[in-house]
Amino acid sequence: MNPAVNVPKSVLAAHGVNAEVIIAETGASRADQTEQADLAIKAFVHAASTGASRVYLHGLWDLPRWSAGVLENTPPGQMPVRKPSFVACQTLIRMIGKNHGVRYLGPGRYRVMLPEDKSVYIVWSEKHDEGKPDFLLGRIRVTTLKNEVQEIDVDEWKWSSHPVIVEPLQKSTDR
Repeated sequence: MNPAVNVPKSVLAAHGVNAEVIIAETGASRADQTEQADLAIKAFVHAASTGASRVYLHGLWDLPRWSAGVLENTPPGQMPVRKPSFVACQTLIRMIGKNHGVRYLGPGRYRVMLPEDKSVYIVWSEKHDEGKPDFLLGRIRVTTLKNEVQEIDVDEWKWSSHPVIVEPLQKSTDR
């Protein structure tokens, strides 16, 4: 994802052109629909942290031999079926759609700046044994990509390979 944004930006800058970079046709084709949702959200968030102003999915619905859409390919006359990636994108847009930027804090750790000087964090880990996040304090609200919400104390934190959106309920620090 970094070269997809940085190479065009550097070429444009070398020619004195200041234009936004848009990434089109990203997504993940996976048999496991939860993994597909996770990978799509990870790609969107990281692309935003590199300076891409927009990121688009490859397609709205699944096509034969390419299941990267957010809707299942259903027979004519049937209502499309929302996949986990639909709910994940819907949750992400609802929570960070009006952001002022995304900052990369480290692998699987992103800070999203929101209006009114607020921030949320999108985090995940492949290790699962990392201790509590050192940039969060006290009570937090954790929203999964399935739009499940819980409030916990950061000392109760358990890492997951699935991205979650974390809202500090008291002042946090970036490290």
